[in-house]
Amino acid sequence: MKKALSMMLAALIFAASLASCAVSPTASPNAHIRLTSSDAFDAAAWLDARLGERLTDSVVIGTDASAYGVDVSALETDGFIIRSFGREDVLFANNPEGLDSAVRKYAKMVEAGEAIVDVTFHEGPRINELRLAGNDISTYAIKVDSSNDYVREWVTTEVAATFSELIGIACGFAPEVGGEAEHYIVLRQISNAAFRESSYSYRFADGDLVIEYVDLYGARNGAMMFLENECGWTDLLIGMDVLEEADIIDVPADLDVTVHPTLSGGFCQTIRNPYSTLRELNSGLKDKDYKILSFFDGAVP
Repeated sequence: MKKALSMMLAALIFAASLASCAVSPTASPNAHIRLTSSDAFDAAAWLDARLGERLTDSVVIGTDASAYGVDVSALETDGFIIRSFGREDVLFANNPEGLDSAVRKYAKMVEAGEAIVDVTFHEGPRINELRLAGNDISTYAIKVDSSNDYVREWVTTEVAATFSELIGIACGFAPEVGGEAEHYIVLRQISNAAFRESSYSYRFADGDLVIEYVDLYGARNGAMMFLENECGWTDLLIGMDVLEEADIIDVPADLDVTVHPTLSGGFCQTIRNPYSTLRELNSGLKDKDYKILSFFDGAVP
């Protein structure tokens, strides 16, 4: 019995010694990299693989920046802060995605031989001032106009809510869906034989932005493509949400856009994009105003 207990104790001690030798989630892959949070390990591993022995100063990476008095709460998903503190370069974000962006930016700076200067990316609103037909966005609310209960409910929850959220990210003010305001962004279902299920139009009427459609596809297309074409977002319909910063965007009052996508069914879109890959590959398209962006089937019931 004593022999069995001794063997069990030895096994436990051996297992404990193995555990103590294992790499913990907060361990750094490089002696010059220090982590302030366990969720920074993947970003640190990427940086080590990219720069390796080129890392001579101390690099601090993490989502916990409290020890440095840095506030990361206002950073967006892909936002980050890079700063230099003496011989330490600190890279902070509020999530792993932001840290991934930070280490990639930092690596490019090191490889280019640039001095590490303060960099803040996507902190707070990206558009300082957004105006529709000369009216500040804060004077707008969103309403859905449809006689079909199902369409009205779906467009309200799936389109209007997303539209409001994206406007909020862009400029810091999210128009209330269903609220009262001086002006409105109207998502209106119409009957128009010339419209396909993906067709949409948008224009201003007495200061209100009116987005028209005949089907669910058109409602989402019109809202998302307004944000892309007129506010500077890119690739919203394929799951990306990149928006460049701007001091002011004032969407003109004489705006009048109607689009009938080339393909029918699903999310089939055309957007104005003079820098598109399609244009680069086909010089004959360089003078065209629109390009086919995507065809996505099945996202709407």
